[in-house]
Amino acid sequence: MPFYVIYGSMIHKIHKPSEILRPYIRDYHIMESDGPDIFLPKRRIYTYGCVVLVFHYGQPSLFQERNKSAYIEPRTVICGPQTNYYDLAPSGKSGMIFVIFQPYGAGMFFKMPINEIANQNIPFELLVKKDVREIEDKILHAHSVQGRIGLIDEFLLDKLIHNNRNSDQIAAAFATLHHCQERVTVKQLAASSCLSIKQLERIFPAFVGLSPKQYLRIARFQKIIQLRNSEHFENYTSLAYDCGYYDQAHFIHDFELITDLSPREFFKNQNPNS
Repeated sequence: MPFYVIYGSMIHKIHKPSEILRPYIRDYHIMESDGPDIFLPKRRIYTYGCVVLVFHYGQPSLFQERNKSAYIEPRTVICGPQTNYYDLAPSGKSGMIFVIFQPYGAGMFFKMPINEIANQNIPFELLVKKDVREIEDKILHAHSVQGRIGLIDEFLLDKLIHNNRNSDQIAAAFATLHHCQERVTVKQLAASSCLSIKQLERIFPAFVGLSPKQYLRIARFQKIIQLRNSEHFENYTSLAYDCGYYDQAHFIHDFELITDLSPREFFKNQNPNS
């Protein structure tokens, strides 16, 4: 998955949340390792446009935002939606549960606007003032992965019930985005939500953490990676068109904005033998 890196020495499992949480949470990803290294090699992680909540029950990871100094993550950390890349080096003795929210899912659990944590990696206790230490302690001492998943399900279900936010208009925008893929415009998203463009630009960041324009840029970026790595790739001109760009210059500009690299440089780094 794009929001973190899987290392060969790690055990990696994917679990689904309970049925009631699935509209708002994509997956739980569990990563564990018990090696001799203090930290595993640092890897670059590119944006996926969603919020990720990480519970550490092993040693925390080393996190470094773009153009900033590295630091060791708190035991429970929430990573807001990113417009940039970051570097991650898990501990050699890791135990992590990644809660991968749907693009607008995190906004259903927390009262604060999600755009306030965009491009930030912050201690979860700053966002949720109470109950964090209790859930951390329970996860740390749980005897199984399934037990930890059950604890997180219960914790987030309580937040969902008490937050009680209406997401119908944002859900309608994402239904249109899903149907039209990356060719949708901000104007179309607003119309599908029965909102003006200004209203959408005010509501969208509160749930998603990004402006509609920023999110569409990231959605196109992810589509580019998917198509470039598929058997249907022909050339970069056709790739730009397939991802909703009307000219190659715009395509290259957006790509460099996210990665600091041209598309050719990026994919050469991903696969040096290509």
